[in-house]
Amino acid sequence: MESNNSEYWKKKCEVRESVILDYMTDLANYRILVAQLKAEVEHYKATLREKEHALKNTDKFWKQVLFEDIVKDYHESFEN
Repeated sequence: MESNNSEYWKKKCEVRESVILDYMTDLANYRILVAQLKAEVEHYKATLREKEHALKNTDKFWKQVLFEDIVKDYHESFEN
């Protein structure tokens, strides 16, 4: 009886160890996935910052062009 009881607990411990190792493997994989997702998010943030900066520069450019057109039209109106 004691031998069977010992075998039972030995098997039960092996199963628990296996489950724990599976959970640890899953946890490691999730951590890797989270790190990859964080890197991807940072990449998208950087891309958005670059596009925002480019948009601001483009906006400044068009404001300057518009201002120059207004000044040019203003001067032309006095010349005529």
